[in-house]
Order: sequence, then structure tokens, then C-alpha cells
Amino acid sequence: MAPGGRKYKPRGNVGATGSIHDVYARALQLASNGRVKDTKETIVTPKEPNDAPLERTSDTLPPLDEGSSVSSDAQVKLFMWDFNQCDKKRCTGRKMVHLGHVKPMRLGQTFGGVVLSPFGRSKLSLEDLEIVLSRGLAVIDCSWNKVDSVNQGQLSVKHARVLPFLIAANPTHYGRPFELSCVEALAGALYILGLEKDAMRILSSFGWGRSFIDINANNLALYRAEGLTSSAMDELEQRFLTEVATENAERRAARQQLDYQDIGSESPIQD
Repeated sequence: MAPGGRKYKPRGNVGATGSIHDVYARALQLASNGRVKDTKETIVTPKEPNDAPLERTSDTLPPLDEGSSVSSDAQVKLFMWDFNQCDKKRCTGRKMVHLGHVKPMRLGQTFGGVVLSPFGRSKLSLEDLEIVLSRGLAVIDCSWNKVDSVNQGQLSVKHARVLPFLIAANPTHYGRPFELSCVEALAGALYILGLEKDAMRILSSFGWGRSFIDINANNLALYRAEGLTSSAMDELEQRFLTEVATENAERRAARQQLDYQDIGSESPIQD
């Protein structure tokens, strides 16, 4: 959604050079603001992505869980408000409009579906599924660097929602928590609501699309399985952050122990 930022090259199911733990640790460090402390890890600067469309094969994205989708033919109507703040060459929202995945809306146009908004107070949950299926899902396309300048009065919104903790895989904000591109926000919401095929449909237009699911696989599965209400989502998000922070701390402690053992095993220098 915003210009600038680091670039990367997906690698395996990690999403970049370095381990998935490094990506989580870096994201936790950026997101914690004191809530989850001591999560700093090393992360290697990513390389240039391949933005060619993914082939739609069985391994393009993780396989769907049997019976997990609401409908195998579900096609949720997707919409977008564009504040014309993003780099046109990097804007995933405009690309989706061009491909016919998303319908643009005029500023001030009323929308009765669920809106993924940085100004929302309630988290998206399975309670929102019926509204999404009947009225659609919308996203606000604006720059994360200019989000404070967005005039909320230009948006006629009934069901504003924020997404729980998810990590960006797009080249602009790779590895950063919450700062998702339009396609990641929509795909994340669809995946959480059990509409995986709809999520795959829009992610497959981006070469890094699979990395978004790979990086967020654990928490997406958790949100989808237990995120029945907005308050439940709040609890799941905090539980996930705490568990990952604890795991990172244990990994650091194990590495330090190995370092001490290596030092103790060194032979003394002979005169």
C-alpha cells in the first residue's frame, strides 16, 4: 500500500532468506510496543521478488482442509475505496481492479458489507461471515505512511473491522506486522472466514502470494478455528504473540548454551 521499503525473494516455505522464526521475531519486535518484550532476532535483508503470476496448481497454496470452506464455488464480492496515495506500480489494489477481482467504489459511496479498515475497533471474526457472503468485503487503499491524513468522513461504513496480527509478505513492507497490502488484507480475511479458494484466487495474481499464507499459516489456522467473536480474536492474538515470544526466548537460550559449551570445549593455548 505504501511506496518504499525492503525487497525480498521468497525461498521455500520461509518467505525469505533466514528462518520463519526470524520473520516472526522481527515482526513481534515491531508490533509489541512494550506488550511483548525481548523478541529481537537477526533477519537477513531480503532480495528482489519474482512478481510473475503463480501457476494455479495443487501446490500453489496450501491444500484446503476438507470441509473447511463454506462453499467450493463461493465468490465473495470484493470492493475498494482508493485514496490515490500509493505507488501505482506497486499498488495491489489497482492491480486487482485491473484484473477484475475487485470493484472500485466512489468516496462517500455507502457500503453495507464488512470493511477492513485501520480505523475499525472490532476485529474480524466468524460472526462477520454472513454479512461478507451477502453484502461483500471491502478494503481501503491508502498509504500506510499517510494513513493519518485519510478523511474518515469520506467513508460511509457500517461494519468496520480490523484484522488480527498478520505479517506482511509484500515487497514493500515484508516482515512487518499489520501493514498489509490490499490483496493481503482481503486474502487474510477470506482465509480466516473459511473462504480459502477466494483467497487463492486473488493471491495467485502475485508472485509472492504464497509467502503470505506460508508466513502466517499458524495464526491463520488458529483464527479460523477459534475466532468466533471479536473478543475471542483479541484473546487469540495475544496468546499467539505470547507463545511465539516464548519460543523465540527458548531458542535464544538454547543457542547461548551451545556457545558456552563450545567455549568450554576449546583446548587451552600451549606456550
